[in-house]
Amino acid sequence: MGVNIVLLFPAGIDAKINASTPCIRTPLGSLSMTVHTSNGNVLDDKGVAVRVLPSGAFVYSSKNKHVEVEILQVVLPLPEPRFGVVDGYEAFVIRVRALESIDNLSIACRWTQLPVDATNGPESGECLDAQTWETSSTRVTIGTQDGETLAGRAKRGERLPAHLQTVFGLDTVIYLADGLSVPIPNLNQGELCQIHFIVAWAPQRINNDVATWLAVDREPEFILEQAGCADHLIFK
Repeated sequence: MGVNIVLLFPAGIDAKINASTPCIRTPLGSLSMTVHTSNGNVLDDKGVAVRVLPSGAFVYSSKNKHVEVEILQVVLPLPEPRFGVVDGYEAFVIRVRALESIDNLSIACRWTQLPVDATNGPESGECLDAQTWETSSTRVTIGTQDGETLAGRAKRGERLPAHLQTVFGLDTVIYLADGLSVPIPNLNQGELCQIHFIVAWAPQRINNDVATWLAVDREPEFILEQAGCADHLIFK
């Protein structure tokens, strides 16, 4: 199925890369995106197109008769090592537009294969839901905005429909054994939503145990600016 969608992120040059779906490679393995509705995984469709922006960020696009999806993947500049050293720092920003009313939308960042010999646990904070996987040598943290922050965005009309403000709450984000998931009960036809995930990894060393946690606690505007998408903070 060909992809012909209204661009939610800027235009770019069509890219030919091996990955057919967004994937972040870390020392513990790869993390990928899934976008499910009650009709299945949108990214399972064969019509995933990829373009590269002038900043070097990639945008993955897919569409079926129910939804159109764009996923921005960007390598972020490493944070200042004030509270520890981060070796890798990337993010996904997912934008979904409903072409008809849809139910049970779920947007998740998950390991393609669980890291061997890794332990994991939640590391939430103010405005943040996060989970870390670690081995004797490496820590990898995934972070996203918590439910209360999402409710505030919905109330202010910041790339989330207003009716979701009463749905989102402290327990919105689901902690999976292999990642994090943000469920969105429903979108009405024409409605748009945006969710992001930030991934950071670092070596295990003394006084470096909060570096990845601090790194994933960033606003979506920071990610969009790094990708050169400042003009697309609002959907076009």
